[in-house]
Amino acid sequence: MSCSRSRRDELNNLRNFFTFFANLLILLIAFIMFQTYPDTLVDFECIAYIATAIGLPTSIFFMASCNEPKISASTEACANKIKALISRLELADQKQT
Repeated sequence: MSCSRSRRDELNNLRNFFTFFANLLILLIAFIMFQTYPDTLVDFECIAYIATAIGLPTSIFFMASCNEPKISASTEACANKIKALISRLELADQKQT
């Protein structure tokens, strides 16, 4: 999700909260639907449409609002450090042989 540990924890906490809230909301809607309408097939159909109508836009909003900084500069710096370390290890191996 993110390279930042604190940002990743924050996003996981938000995801867990909204998952819990969504489950609670769907259970509440299901309870109301089952108490109101006598036909259970229509109830399940309506609940599926409601869940999709709420879930799809909120999922899109969540994905669109998670802006992460570009990591290309930090990734390149890290890759250069790893390359330098590998070349030093190769030089050390060549000196030993």
